[in-house]
Amino acid sequence: MITWGKEDGGHLFPSPSSLPASSSPPRIESEEESYLWSLTVLQLRDQLREKSMPVSGVKAALVARLMMEVPVMEEEGREEAPR
Repeated sequence: MITWGKEDGGHLFPSPSSLPASSSPPRIESEEESYLWSLTVLQLRDQLREKSMPVSGVKAALVARLMMEVPVMEEEGREEAPR
């Protein structure tokens, strides 16, 4: 247990390791998303500039912006137009 807020008498909260694990299934990244996460922010911004897209924001926002441009694969294996 961790004690927080001693100035108001203290509150006890469970430490993160004692909390139950999330019940949601693990998120699976695509190869493209893994590749984008491996790039630096400067490299991501260069890719965004090439596509005339906004380059502001944190790395997660840059990756998300680039992921919106990745073609979605249909069940038959054909590429769909970007949304």
